[in-house]
Amino acid sequence: MYSPFQEYNYADVRDRQYLLTLHKHAKKVNLDVDRYNQLRDSIAQTEYDLKRLRDPLQLQLPIQHLNSQYPISSSQEKDSGSKE
Repeated sequence: MYSPFQEYNYADVRDRQYLLTLHKHAKKVNLDVDRYNQLRDSIAQTEYDLKRLRDPLQLQLPIQHLNSQYPISSSQEKDSGSKE
């Protein structure tokens, strides 16, 4: 049977209440919500770019350090030696 009522989820209710409060307060203090959202998006994009640039692959670690994490077994050494 179809029910017109949805079960409330705390996270959804919290987010909706936050947005309602933000817009109500923004209206009182003449805050440009569109500009605010643009600034928040640009901050998020910049943080993402910084995180991506600090990725360990971008740090160009020495090869010995990288190889020490994944030691080659003796059977793999024999296989790689025969291919050369």
